[in-house]
Amino acid sequence: VRKGQLTITTNNTVANQSFFYVVVASNQISQTDAFALSIGSSSVSQNSGFIPLAEVVQDGYAVLTVVNNTGGTLASDTKVIVNWAAI
Repeated sequence: VRKGQLTITTNNTVANQSFFYVVVASNQISQTDAFALSIGSSSVSQNSGFIPLAEVVQDGYAVLTVVNNTGGTLASDTKVIVNWAAI
C-alpha cells in the first residue's frame, strides 16, 4: 500500500458545490490502483461536507479532487488535509 497525507491550502475562495484538486505524482502509482481517501481535518473546524475523489489514476500520477459540500463558501487560505492510499 502506498499512502500519504496532503495539506492543501486554497489560493482563493471556494464556493459551495465547487471543487479544487491536486496532482499526486509517483512512480509507485499504477493505473490499476484503487484509492482510499478521507479528510483528516480542515482549518474551518469542519471535516464533514468535504467529498474527496480520485478522478484520474494513471501510471505515475493521480488527480485527487475535493468537493466543497459544506453548505458555505471556503475562505482563501483554508487548509484541508487529505489522507490517501493507493491499493
